[in-house]
Order: sequence, then structure tokens, then C-alpha cells
Amino acid sequence: MMSISEDFMRGAMELNRSQTTLVRRIGGRAQDKLGYNGFVVSVAIVQAHIDCPLDFKKLWAFDDFNFAHDVVGIMRKMDYRTGRLDKTFLPRCAKPDKEAVIGNEGN
Repeated sequence: MMSISEDFMRGAMELNRSQTTLVRRIGGRAQDKLGYNGFVVSVAIVQAHIDCPLDFKKLWAFDDFNFAHDVVGIMRKMDYRTGRLDKTFLPRCAKPDKEAVIGNEGN
């Protein structure tokens, strides 16, 4: 099992330049609008993205209410001991899970 820091570094290295820029902007907006430390938000966003792929463009473009919903939810539902996002929270900017969609076709 990878440590949290190894897991984070792997996730951060997989981001392209535009994603990295968006994550930094999201952190800055969270600092300005919500009072969080922007760097801490950026780290939490990348960590959440490892288990729950996020659409950074969608998060960045959200109105303040939906932006706050996702950022505050990620900050509150991140298990900082394991580096995993609690499965009871699904950010609105989460990319669709193809398996879940396929598995629920008949319902």
C-alpha cells in the first residue's frame, strides 16, 4: 500500500499543465471566497481526484454556491489519515462513473 504522500505525488504527476493551473486557481478561489488555505485545498482536490475523478473545468466554472458545496464537502469528507474521500460524498464536479451508469441501466 502506498503512503499518502506517495499516492498524492503519483496523482499530482498525472495532471497536465492546464489541470495544474486550474487546481491552483480553485485553491485561490477557495481562499478568497471560503477562507480556506488555498494550498491545502489544492492538495485535497488532487487527493480526492485520485479516487473520484473530478472535472476541474466544471468545478472552476461553478457558481459560488456549487463551488462551495464541492470544496467544503471535499475538505470535510477527506480522511486525512488515509488520503481517501469518504464514499458518502460525491462532488457535483465528479466525472460520471461508467460502471455505475452501466450497472444501473435496468433500474
